[in-house]
Amino acid sequence: MRRPTLEAVAARAGVSRSTVSRVVNGQPTVTPDIRDVVMRAVDELGYVPNGAARNLVTQRTNSVALVVSEQPDRAFSDDPMFSTVIRAASLELEAVGKQVVLLPAGSPESHARVEKYVAGGHVDGVMLVSGRGADPLPGALTR
Repeated sequence: MRRPTLEAVAARAGVSRSTVSRVVNGQPTVTPDIRDVVMRAVDELGYVPNGAARNLVTQRTNSVALVVSEQPDRAFSDDPMFSTVIRAASLELEAVGKQVVLLPAGSPESHARVEKYVAGGHVDGVMLVSGRGADPLPGALTR
């Protein structure tokens, strides 16, 4: 089964595609009665905006990388510091509608992978957790 499109919602609501787009994006230029008709069509069809398309337009991912620059056996063991940081970051970002992308980076190879991922625009920002003062990753991610 294919996902419903803006065009399908527009046809169901009897309005234009651009009207549906304005309603879905929360623009105030649509009358309340038209907004209700469009939202009823959205609900009936189960329309969900295409996140990838929206990200292309807005140049935002609504995701933040939480980079844990430690060996996995240290970061994901019974050390409460890392789990506390991960939980707190997740809760705070969730509260503002952002996704957390957890990126372990405990080796030079994983550092390179994280650098490419961040440079590729897959996240809007980075939170770095490291227990080492001489970690080279902060400088690399800043560049």
